[in-house]
Amino acid sequence: MHHVAVPFYLIRVGDVIDRPLRGGLDSFGVVTEVGEEKAGEAVNQLIVSVDEEGERQRLEWRPCPDTEASTLDRVGEGCVPTPKGLQDYLTQHHMQ
Repeated sequence: MHHVAVPFYLIRVGDVIDRPLRGGLDSFGVVTEVGEEKAGEAVNQLIVSVDEEGERQRLEWRPCPDTEASTLDRVGEGCVPTPKGLQDYLTQHHMQ
């Protein structure tokens, strides 16, 4: 399995990511939504992903000009952005 660190702003719907979870655990997810969300005066970048069981995860990032971009580990691209699509993708690429 090939992980590529990708800045938040280059993540797209259909990307398969290694999602950071609480407790230091990781799980695969497929990106279902990419956008922006206003937070007071600032604008956060927003990424929503879903795992094989349909559990959603929101990841937010506030761009700051004086810091490096936050990154996610992309492990694949072109996945159907649904739990079933992720299952099929992981099976096809021998990642389960």
